[in-house]
Amino acid sequence: MQSSHWAAGALAVAVLAGCGGDDNPPNYVDDPRVRGGSSNTGGKGGGAEAGEGAEGGTGPDLGDPLAPKLIITSPQATTDPNGSNVLTGDKVTVACQVTQSDEAGASAVNASSVKLAILDAAGAVVDEKAGAVSETEDEFEAELSLVGLASGPISFRCAAEDTERHAASTQISTLLDHGPVIEFIQPVGMSAHALSKPLDIEFTVSSAPLTGDDDDADVKTVSLDIAGVDIDLADAEDEPGHYRLQVNLDDARFTPAPNGPVPLTVKASNGRMPKPVTATLAQEASIDGAGPAVTILGPLDKAVVGGNVQLKFTAIDPISGVDPNTVQVTLNDVKHTYKPENDAWSFVNGTYTYEFDSRLVENAKVQITVNIGVSDQVGNAATAVSELLYLDNYPPDVDLDPANIRSKSVGSGRCSVSFDPVGPDAENDLGSANIASKFRAVVWDTTNSAPEFSTLHYSNLNPGSVRLFLEGDSAKPLLIDKFGDDGICDDVAQADSTNSIILNPIERSHTPWYSSNGAEVDPPAAALGCPVEPDVGTAPKKLCSSEASDMWQVIEDDYNKTPVIYGASVTPGLECTGVEWEFTGKLDKDGWVCFAARAADNAGNIGISRPLRVCVDDPAVAGTPACATSSITPPTCTDGCTPPPRWGNFAVEIP
Repeated sequence: MQSSHWAAGALAVAVLAGCGGDDNPPNYVDDPRVRGGSSNTGGKGGGAEAGEGAEGGTGPDLGDPLAPKLIITSPQATTDPNGSNVLTGDKVTVACQVTQSDEAGASAVNASSVKLAILDAAGAVVDEKAGAVSETEDEFEAELSLVGLASGPISFRCAAEDTERHAASTQISTLLDHGPVIEFIQPVGMSAHALSKPLDIEFTVSSAPLTGDDDDADVKTVSLDIAGVDIDLADAEDEPGHYRLQVNLDDARFTPAPNGPVPLTVKASNGRMPKPVTATLAQEASIDGAGPAVTILGPLDKAVVGGNVQLKFTAIDPISGVDPNTVQVTLNDVKHTYKPENDAWSFVNGTYTYEFDSRLVENAKVQITVNIGVSDQVGNAATAVSELLYLDNYPPDVDLDPANIRSKSVGSGRCSVSFDPVGPDAENDLGSANIASKFRAVVWDTTNSAPEFSTLHYSNLNPGSVRLFLEGDSAKPLLIDKFGDDGICDDVAQADSTNSIILNPIERSHTPWYSSNGAEVDPPAAALGCPVEPDVGTAPKKLCSSEASDMWQVIEDDYNKTPVIYGASVTPGLECTGVEWEFTGKLDKDGWVCFAARAADNAGNIGISRPLRVCVDDPAVAGTPACATSSITPPTCTDGCTPPPRWGNFAVEIP
């Protein structure tokens, strides 16, 4: 049947071409069977041969008689919205029969040239693929996407060439039904919402008629599903096609309570026969059921701090994110809110830093209570995070020439004789020396205290920080007021000076001498509440086995059980109380030389000693230095600041 159809067409062409010897081309428009053409339309029953008129087509075209013959075999053309040929779904398989032209001289079909396409109502190509050979002879097919196409008229096109580039195309029209049109108004996709608050939901559902008289497009059913839970819409439609409702996601219907992305799915079906078409639209909302997680990075709970403190912490909320306007540090009930323009605050690589002066915190005697508060973008507050910081804003007491002390027994209350805690051979202020001298320092760590607090908290001394500094130029100050304008000496002029040596800790030795030791020497025993011991017994043996040490007792800080006496070149068991330091290598002349000791604790508090003024007579320099006479006044060794007070003249408790 098909072959005879094309034979008649060929005969008509031949006859028309030879009539009367007319040079005018034949009129093919009256013959709907002319093959070939670049814009041919589909035939009845869903098949459309190139040049053959069809339901839903655009009419015949002259075309190229040598071009391949094309028939779209699937889908079928239709203009009836109530017919069985209406397309639904997201995909369609398009099939096209492509055969060689029957004309003499026609070439074989170029299989790689077959293209199948979908066109929207305006004729624009929305999807096109190369046809693949199907199981049916001479048929090519491709699966094309219907996603994104509006319901209503659409077209399908098949195009092919032969091996000589003779081209043809054909096209059919049909109808596509995606069902009703659904639009979410709220929630906006992936927007964040607090679990503790009702979720506002609003959407519209409208019909999508395929033609002007498509009554079956009317919306018949609408449903809403949230995280697998069917939601009743009986009272949600406030006007036709418009739905508005609130849903509590923290009630018992949702177990476990959602936290994170939650799917909302609306389905709507029309009255299409024989089977309704259902449209589905899914939306995700981020449900946030918890506040940010706050982690303090430092200083940690129960840390001892002093001076400027950098409080570092992170606040992370993976769902709605942290609201930076709610970040707040509270120090002893005084709130400090994060402000990017405030130099005390910084936010770098996910870490907040708040820097504060621990010496200026209100109502802080020995400790600071720290609370960190923050909320996320939907108002969930973080679980309370707090810590306690102990204060150490007092520098160590340092002295090279302390006053005498007594050691007092904790158990018996007895007091030892009065003695120099750094030993009688240690250099004293306004003393003299040649090229070396013995230097020892008392370094006693101190911290914040208050009568109502029985426990003290120390940041602890940094033993490696204890150094002895010297300045041989009396015109230059050794001690300065560096950290304030209060006129108090608080550091050496050059803490990195090479004119210094390390002082080493000397381990304690409890050998107190309980004797009045003749005449009373400050501090008086009676003033310390100690009985006056009779003048009996002899002094304990001096320390060190291979050295005639001048010390018979080395005290320690009994509270912290740490050394407090430091000396030059201390060797345990050998030169256990230190040796003389030869300092001529750091001097270029004799005369008055200023010495001072410096120590720091782990909170950064710096302690310095009173200056030790020593008259140095270098044997390599001829003559007697003027400082050995009364002609030159000893230097102050300061920039005019007031040195720390002298240490001593009290009892140090021992076990």
